[in-house]
Amino acid sequence: MQNEIDLQKLKDHPGKVRGAVFETDAKYVQKKLGDEALAKLQQATKELGWEINYKDIQTMGWYPIGQRAISILAAQKAFGWKDQEVRDMGSSAPKYSFIATMMMKYFVSLKKVFEEIPTYWEKHYTAGKIEPVLLDEENGRMVLHLKDFVLHPVLCQYYAGYFERLGRYVVKGAKVETKETKCNFRGDDFHEMTVSWKKE
Repeated sequence: MQNEIDLQKLKDHPGKVRGAVFETDAKYVQKKLGDEALAKLQQATKELGWEINYKDIQTMGWYPIGQRAISILAAQKAFGWKDQEVRDMGSSAPKYSFIATMMMKYFVSLKKVFEEIPTYWEKHYTAGKIEPVLLDEENGRMVLHLKDFVLHPVLCQYYAGYFERLGRYVVKGAKVETKETKCNFRGDDFHEMTVSWKKE
């Protein structure tokens, strides 16, 4: 799952992440699998070499960014989750996020979402940046570039689900799909998320 070299790279990775991301992980696991599953998740983080005490997390506190990957890897380890479960976890995250809940009050249009996504990222992470590249409302397509963020490939599926959910929030009654069309881990210079939708 996670070898010593990978763990050290995560520990050495510069940047911080808000505690809110771990709260969303905990709420998702509890909702999906029950309260006892949270202890199992925490134990899995310990076994991976970097324990996360979810009950002591501070929503707006800053934590080592490498633990963002550890939390998701621990869910895979504890519950046998594959890519689709990780994607579902990402898709559910905005529903449980305090920061997302607050910001969504102001996301009244797709154009507004498109413009504010970089700010939204900065409220969660001190590393990496998102560039809104294309918004084509007529043809139902949005393209985002996540740059300077090479943490762990487990996050690729997570973020695909995450941005897909944000699209559903503002494109009401549409079938929304997200694909990672470029990826640092496949040799590209950045992660590219292409969100597409069709009105039903």
